Amino acid sequence: SEPKAQFAVECFCMRVAQMASMMTVALGGIDGVVFTGGIGENSSPVREKILRYLDFLNPFEVRIIHANEE
Repeated sequence: SEPKAQFAVECFCMRVAQMASMMTVALGGIDGVVFTGGIGENSSPVREKILRYLDFLNPFEVRIIHANEE
């Protein structure tokens, strides 16, 4: 059902942002975030949700890199 799917996407985005935040602490900050692969390249709503969660961080560059698996 749609509410369950929306909840799942929201949980996924929050978890990705949580992991990125933990890595940011470990690194002492970030210069940029790179999205790639199926979801990262093709789902702007997912990217936007993740970036909204990371909005509290200092400004950083966002890049979308198309995967070339060959």
